[in-house]
Amino acid sequence: MVSPAAEAAVEVVAVSNSSSRRPANRYGSDRIRPGLLPGLLGAAAAIAGLWANGTEWMITVLFAVSILAAVLLVFCVQAVRSRPSSATARRFPSPSTSSDRKLVPVLCGVLLVIVVIVYNPIAPLVLTATGTAWQVGQVATGALLFATGVLVTTPAPER
Repeated sequence: MVSPAAEAAVEVVAVSNSSSRRPANRYGSDRIRPGLLPGLLGAAAAIAGLWANGTEWMITVLFAVSILAAVLLVFCVQAVRSRPSSATARRFPSPSTSSDRKLVPVLCGVLLVIVVIVYNPIAPLVLTATGTAWQVGQVATGALLFATGVLVTTPAPER
């Protein structure tokens, strides 16, 4: 006669050792989004620039957007220069080529260079855009920073 506790222990061992039913990609991709927080903060700063336009707070907005765009630019460069590891290629065979995967970081990087130049508070670019044109540019900058933070991925560091 087997006790109920022994039967339960045998069942737990049988269930915990049955790893054949687990999917191969259980833990997902080995890529991370390091620019997510700078992208969100930069988008918030760009949208705050709508309110700060014409006040002494605008210099703070220019510094914040320019610095966070430069940080995102570094992550874009890392994404372009990265290579997928062999483990990733085995686990996630992708029909897309590496040039397709690198199109988004290159495009975002080019647009971020423009943002860094336009929002540079040290050597300001004198623009004739004021009013509605500048406000639309602020919203577009916020959207670009947010999209870059979400779309650009880099390989996770080796553990």
